[in-house]
Amino acid sequence: MHDHPLWIYAYGMSTAPDHELDIDVFGSEYVQEAPEVWKRLRSECPVAHTSLNGGGWLPTDYENISSVAYDTEKFSSRDIGVARTPEGVSLLVAPPITS
Repeated sequence: MHDHPLWIYAYGMSTAPDHELDIDVFGSEYVQEAPEVWKRLRSECPVAHTSLNGGGWLPTDYENISSVAYDTEKFSSRDIGVARTPEGVSLLVAPPITS
């Protein structure tokens, strides 16, 4: 058994010094092992980058998230977009609660 999810190794996380990862947050591997993924990111890659779903930077800890949030000269939310949900992926993890 591996110490970390297999797909992390597949994406080169154990050797990627450039912080470029293909993290597909809609993928079944990610959904099943998200806590382990973020734990590993925090320890090995505190600010990761992905080019999937329109691309983006992924600060993983409080210090980096806070730095990005408060540094409005370097970072902006001006051009934020919402990625389209891939076909066949449901955003609902459970049926809606009805009365």
